Amino acid sequence: MPFKPPDAAIESGHMDFEQAYNHAEDILRPDTVDLSRLAEEDSQHYQALDLRDKIDTTLRKRRKLEERLQGGGLIEYKMGRIAEAITHEGAREGLIIRPIIQALHASEYDDTENGIDEIIEFEGSQRRSAHLGLGLDVTTGNIQDIVAKKVDRIKQQIDRNAFTRLYYPGGPIIATPVVVYIPRETLSLIIEPWSSGGLEAVAQHPLWGKLSQQIFAQSVHFKDYAEKRRRKEFVTMYNDALNAVPPEYRSAAA
Repeated sequence: MPFKPPDAAIESGHMDFEQAYNHAEDILRPDTVDLSRLAEEDSQHYQALDLRDKIDTTLRKRRKLEERLQGGGLIEYKMGRIAEAITHEGAREGLIIRPIIQALHASEYDDTENGIDEIIEFEGSQRRSAHLGLGLDVTTGNIQDIVAKKVDRIKQQIDRNAFTRLYYPGGPIIATPVVVYIPRETLSLIIEPWSSGGLEAVAQHPLWGKLSQQIFAQSVHFKDYAEKRRRKEFVTMYNDALNAVPPEYRSAAA
């Protein structure tokens, strides 16, 4: 049975949606890159003053978000967080690309400044001196409009030869950005079994193959674009991403 739509569920007092949101936060919280912890524990790679500035920026943006959500959009925000948590668990367990080294939820700063929600460090991405990984922008909602804008933004980065550098334990990581999207209809089907039974309850869902196919299709697209723009490093980065997608999902279908 499909999960009860979150707006109707809340209006009727049905609390499964809130339980799912709380479950998502419990999953994301310990696995999110924490700039305050980096400032305390990783002075070799980060300067505390620089991180303090980024932390202050994050706090200001968080307050603005909280104010904005008071005027509406809270359900959409919570649905987004649930989608991020489900994606993070799948990435962490190697259901999207493999083999991986580790998957972390990106810092709140990199979420707002760079549009990256999930960082996947995978085997085969460390062939050069730079610290590399896949950066996922997890999207729900009005898919066509949102994804098109985000794809254009990545193309503009390739045009400028501008790499996405993210905060990461052990030193900054250069992310190969892609956009993945989970339709609301899919979320409505998997929220309840996921929140009550954990990842195991949805491990066989077609969602994981679709996310892998999205990564493959976008990596092909961006690699071809980078070749036309003569951005050799981006070509190599997206080729690495292609090779990380499980062979059974290496098709352009999404």
